[in-house]
Amino acid sequence: MVTKTWLDSVAAIKEVSKDEALFVFRDGTERRLSVIPLNRVLYVKGRLAGDEKIDLASVRSLEFIAPASR
Repeated sequence: MVTKTWLDSVAAIKEVSKDEALFVFRDGTERRLSVIPLNRVLYVKGRLAGDEKIDLASVRSLEFIAPASR
C-alpha cells in the first residue's frame, strides 16, 4: 500500500532502517512507515555549497523545525 506523506505535516523522522522509519507528525501521532530505497534521499537546498543529497539510511534522526513567525 502506498502512503503519501507531506513533509509539512512531519515533525521528525526517527529510527530509520533500510526498509522503514518512524514518522512523528506535528499533531503528535507516530507511524512506522515503509520507505522504498529511491525515496530514502532528501534533497536540501544549500546556501553556500549548492544542493545536497542526504541518504536517510545514514541518519539516526531528522527534526523539522517550524519557521519563525514574522
